[in-house]
Amino acid sequence: SSVHRVLKRPFEIPASKNALCARTTTIDRINPQHLDLIKLDLQGFELFALIGAERTIRRCRPVIVLVWKTRKFEYYGVRESDLKLFFERLDYSEMTLPLTQAELDGKLPLDRLFVPMEKLAGTEKP
Repeated sequence: SSVHRVLKRPFEIPASKNALCARTTTIDRINPQHLDLIKLDLQGFELFALIGAERTIRRCRPVIVLVWKTRKFEYYGVRESDLKLFFERLDYSEMTLPLTQAELDGKLPLDRLFVPMEKLAGTEKP
């Protein structure tokens, strides 16, 4: 699949004099017992974070909000279709959020909201 294509692709993050090293982990490694919402703004690295949360997303079925910056995704070789495929595989639907004038004018990135299909259909389990 295209998601696996992205994961198998070697990439390097360009070194910078302003580079910051930080210890990272995945949501799956943290293993939260309950999770209602995930909000990500990772400057194009969102798909990789989602892959690191896939087990938790499957188990907890949170609503997910992404700050959508296509040019940032492309920097890491991620296409919009890769993200959409990830959500389709997990049976999530994209919901439209009301846009501000700044978003309509392209001055602000768009937030995209993804909701598990069972929450939309009213068949959510308590």
